[in-house]
Amino acid sequence: MSAVRQPVDAMAVLARAHALVDELACLDLTGCTDEALEGYWREKERLARRLPSLDHALVQEVETRGLPYERAVRTTAQYLRWLLRLEPTEAHGRVQAAQAAARRRSPSPG
Repeated sequence: MSAVRQPVDAMAVLARAHALVDELACLDLTGCTDEALEGYWREKERLARRLPSLDHALVQEVETRGLPYERAVRTTAQYLRWLLRLEPTEAHGRVQAAQAAARRRSPSPG
């Protein structure tokens, strides 16, 4: 039996994430041992490396919905430049990364 997924308020989840980042930013690390500081940094890095997968999902959803077309721009990269105020190279890189991630997740023909 599969669990029924409840709708999620994405903005509320992001607000909680922002609050947690604010809490992390206020930490006083001066009292940490060297080992605790290194452990904190490793875990912060692990968290940072997970965030691009959220961008990949957003890029894929934007493309699925045809939002660049709806916003009268020719490409997803141009849409990202407009929406997020990114430099062209950054926008193009994000789209390429999302497309590469999608290819890795696609089932191989068998």
